[in-house]
Amino acid sequence: MAIQLAKAFGANAYATAGTTEKCAFWEQLGAVRCVNYKQEDFEQALAGVGINVVLDMVGSSYTPKNLRLLTTDGRLMFINAMQGANYNGVVNPWAMSDLTWSISASNLPSSESRSICLSHVDSSVIR
Repeated sequence: MAIQLAKAFGANAYATAGTTEKCAFWEQLGAVRCVNYKQEDFEQALAGVGINVVLDMVGSSYTPKNLRLLTTDGRLMFINAMQGANYNGVVNPWAMSDLTWSISASNLPSSESRSICLSHVDSSVIR
C-alpha cells in the first residue's frame, strides 16, 4: 500500500525484494524501480536517487545503509525488525538533527482508531 500511496501523492517509490517476480509485482504497483537485494546491493543501486522516506522492515544491518540513502531532512520509519531491533552503529550527530526516526506499532489500539485512520486514507487518496 505504501507504493500506491506514494504514487497517489505524486512521489516516486522504490522497493527491494528477494526475487525477480516480487520486483516485477512492486514495479507493476507503481515502484519506479525494485532492487533485487539477492542480486545487487540496494545501497549502491539507489545511491544518488535522493530518498526522502525509508520504510525499514528489516532493521539491524540495513539501518546504516538506509541512513546513508536518506536526503537531508529524511525520515527513517521502522515498521518491523526481521533482523532484530539492535543497531550499534555510529551516526553523524550533525545529520541526526535533520533526520526523523519513527517506530510504528503493528496495530492501532482500537477499532475506532483504525476506522479514523482508514477514513483519512479514503478521503485523501481514494477519490
